[in-house]
Amino acid sequence: MTPLRGFICPEGTECAGRKTDFESCLSHDHDNCLPLPLRNAIADTQGERTSWFSPSQITMCLRKAKWSLTKDFYEAPMQCYAAMRGNIIHEILEKAAGPGCETELAVSRPIDGTDIVIHGTIDMYKDSILYDYKTQKDMGFKMFKNKPYAKDAHVWQANIYRWMMLPKYEVKDIKVVYMGLGNVAVTGENIIYDEWGKASGYDMDPCPVFTEEKVYDFLKAKADIVDKMDDPPADTSLGWLCIVCPFTEECQAT
Repeated sequence: MTPLRGFICPEGTECAGRKTDFESCLSHDHDNCLPLPLRNAIADTQGERTSWFSPSQITMCLRKAKWSLTKDFYEAPMQCYAAMRGNIIHEILEKAAGPGCETELAVSRPIDGTDIVIHGTIDMYKDSILYDYKTQKDMGFKMFKNKPYAKDAHVWQANIYRWMMLPKYEVKDIKVVYMGLGNVAVTGENIIYDEWGKASGYDMDPCPVFTEEKVYDFLKAKADIVDKMDDPPADTSLGWLCIVCPFTEECQAT
């Protein structure tokens, strides 16, 4: 059974604020909500409950990471849509990767000394380079003008993927590829930011490549907390994540 059980009905609908399971929601159409085909697609992409953590889960709020594996929850349709849109882009790029590329490569690795296993899917690997795709809103590209480097969480996530690939795969470089509706940025390369029809090129810093030991120490510290606590401490440093978190009401950390 998937831990995501259904939607929190959005404002403007006749059931605003109600937690509705997928079966009930998908049995009829609603005004002022996502069209039925989109809601069906979101429900179809939900996987079964797992016992492992993804790189993105283990690098963000540990309370949300633990609760996502142990509690049922509901999310607003637009939050689910953002994730689904990213999945669609990943699927298109997988088919278009070309010869010599390994795509959607499933990797996993236990964190020694704990019961935690990290599992994920490599977006693309070619010529000893790991490519990690990130979709984001176009407004997020504005930060690259003054801070032309990958976000810290994304650097760690990409390095965790590399750590899982070792020693079977040699990874000499990491490219974090940011994709919006009208912008693309790639670490270690010159990018073009198009704002109001004006294009300007500038360099994105390379993504740091961490040692295997550094990544293990980072993960071990996280795993020790998640492994031993039912309610790990919440991370409120990124306030916007708390706003869209499905556990906000129960957590009450903010």
